Amino acid sequence: MMKAGKALDERKAEIRIVFKPAAGSIFSVPNTIKNNELVIKIQPDESIYMRIANKVPGLTSRMEEGRLNMFYREAWEESKDIPDAYERLILDVLNGEKSLFIRDDELEVAWDIFSDAIHELEEDPNVEPESYKYGTRGPVGADHLAARHGSRWSEL
Repeated sequence: MMKAGKALDERKAEIRIVFKPAAGSIFSVPNTIKNNELVIKIQPDESIYMRIANKVPGLTSRMEEGRLNMFYREAWEESKDIPDAYERLILDVLNGEKSLFIRDDELEVAWDIFSDAIHELEEDPNVEPESYKYGTRGPVGADHLAARHGSRWSEL
C-alpha cells in the first residue's frame, strides 16, 4: 500500500516494507514485537534500516526486536553536507545532468498507463477524494483501508 499527501503532520519521504510473520516459527514472538520491516528513509535523515525480531544470543529462547542501521550522515565523512532533494535537482539542471530526469518516451508511456484510470475516476460520481485537516496524519479512510487488508500505517 502507498500513502501520500500534502500538509500532513510531518514532512518525510520513506519506503517501508513490512514482512509477513514467518510461518511455523519455532520461537514464540511476543505481541510487543512487530513484524520485520525494511525502512528506506529518503528525507529527512537519509538512512536504511531493518527492524527484525531475533532470538537473544545464548541459551535463552527469548525474542527481542533488533535493528540493523545505516545512516548516510554517519557512514561517510563527505556526506555531512548532503544537499536537500530540490538543491540536488537544481544543481543537476544547472550542470545539464539529465540522468535523474524522465525521458520523453518514458513520460508518454506513463501517461498511456495512467490516462485511462484518471478518466475513469473523473467520470465515476461515487469516487471522491477524502479530505482531511491540515497538519493531521491524513484521511481516516486510509486507516480503514489498511485494516481491511490486515495492515496498519506505521507510527514511527
